Amino acid sequence: MQINAKEHRYQVCMDIARCFYENGMSFNISSNLPFIYMVRSIGNYGRGLKPPSRNEAGNWMLNEEVMTTSWDASVIKIKLHIRS
Repeated sequence: MQINAKEHRYQVCMDIARCFYENGMSFNISSNLPFIYMVRSIGNYGRGLKPPSRNEAGNWMLNEEVMTTSWDASVIKIKLHIRS
């Protein structure tokens, strides 16, 4: 059975809302840029995306994000120091 775009969006939004409700997540997350990028990336990937495992998210992905965030913070500190 084919569903139209409006019904499909409704279903997807309900799945997202359920994730928020069941995990006690702040609704402010929905306007957070990383959340928006994540939703866009999932949409661009298309059907069949296997979500990262707990092990993947808590290990190599977390480590990579920490390194990226640390580098970004270092650059910001350097820029702020240069302006002083």
